[in-house]
Amino acid sequence: MDARKIKTQEDLVLKYIQAKDKNMPHLMSEVFASNASLEMKLLTKNISFPSQTLGLENITEVLVTT
Repeated sequence: MDARKIKTQEDLVLKYIQAKDKNMPHLMSEVFASNASLEMKLLTKNISFPSQTLGLENITEVLVTT
């Protein structure tokens, strides 16, 4: 994997963390496509997330605004 691609991936993760930690949901459009899907497989019963979430708006609600 070239350094440019790694940097881009790092930038996306950092942008997501910024959106989440600073409650800035408008940044999520820079991380996820409008038709993105998110699948989570949790190995704990201590937290709860939907197993599948479809679309930017729904992903933003699950990861940032709730």
